Amino acid sequence: MMCLRGDALRNLGSTEESIVAFEMALGSATDDEQRCLAWIGMAAGLRVADRQKAALDALDHAEAVAIRHGLVSDLVQIHYLRGNVYFPLGDIDGCLAEHQKALSFARDIGSTEGEALALGGLGDAHYLRGHMRTACEQFRACIGVCRDHGYVRIEVANRHMVGWTRIHLMEHAEALEDALESAKMASVVSHRRAQLLGLMLAGLVEFELGQFAEAQGHLELGLDLARKISASNFEAQILMTLAALSAAQGRMPEARDIAERAVKVVREVGITFIGPSVLAIKAALTDDRDECRKALEEAESILNAGCVAHNHFWFARISIDHALAVGDWDEAERYAARLETYTREQPLPWSDFLIARGRALAAWGRRRPNEDVVVELRSLHELAVRQGLKPLGLELKRVLAAG
Repeated sequence: MMCLRGDALRNLGSTEESIVAFEMALGSATDDEQRCLAWIGMAAGLRVADRQKAALDALDHAEAVAIRHGLVSDLVQIHYLRGNVYFPLGDIDGCLAEHQKALSFARDIGSTEGEALALGGLGDAHYLRGHMRTACEQFRACIGVCRDHGYVRIEVANRHMVGWTRIHLMEHAEALEDALESAKMASVVSHRRAQLLGLMLAGLVEFELGQFAEAQGHLELGLDLARKISASNFEAQILMTLAALSAAQGRMPEARDIAERAVKVVREVGITFIGPSVLAIKAALTDDRDECRKALEEAESILNAGCVAHNHFWFARISIDHALAVGDWDEAERYAARLETYTREQPLPWSDFLIARGRALAAWGRRRPNEDVVVELRSLHELAVRQGLKPLGLELKRVLAAG
């Protein structure tokens, strides 16, 4: 009964209360199978609360029991959750290996529910690697299994991830649709984490589309929810986007304050999930050149050491813009080259756009607007307009008009 209560509390967003409930269940367990379930439940809550080391410890305890007693269905959950824990830690190989194990165990016992979970996990693993096209395919496969068998909560937990990957395919309008539908579905079934991620995605895409009022509303709702469920990594990610949004509307003191709050959060919770992107936005907003340089150097050191893939894309997005804004054409080109190297295994339309735009605007800034550069800028402008990326489209239009 206590385990059921713990699951219900976590689903409702009462993360810390859920962890306590599973701790109580562990204390009152009368056999190893009950202890295994309690440790799994604890790990699930600890993951949401971004207490990743404690989650891994709980899963190690659960796995030892599951292996000893041949609890294969529990092993599906254990490997799935461990893969999820490795995700924010930036452990690419560990994340992929754990979800592959979960999928194998699920298919061994004919568990379509476990298969759906593992397919979603494999989507996460490919996302973590930066292979967004492959990740999107895995998430779609997961949702297909969910719809075939009625696994609504698993579908809700993965629908927003289709949207997060579609950004990289330059499918922003479709990503916004995924975001809004995911948040709506998650609200109906009381899946607070999925609702939060849907709101985050909606706010980010609306920012890119120039829908600033809508973005502000969704991001503020997401921020409140992130704090309610103790999801600190997502709190920092939302603050990062809110800082960029404030800056885009000329509210620079506010933007700097929000960016500093985001940095404070990642210092406390861990730097590998969204740290490089947060440091990049801090660097872009400060007037202190030394502080800017230190933040960018730290961000790149984290990228080099290994972290969640989205940092490579958003670090480049922010840092290329900052370099262009201060007239550092060499740095803009270097950041573009860095992103090109990172995406070489699986080039993506969004990163290709960012790379080409950075190089073309750097060439323009050097006052070398030859015909090839002009043609490239026109092509990029047309693409931005076609995809509804209003701020970028207006920027490129101004550059062309000034020439």
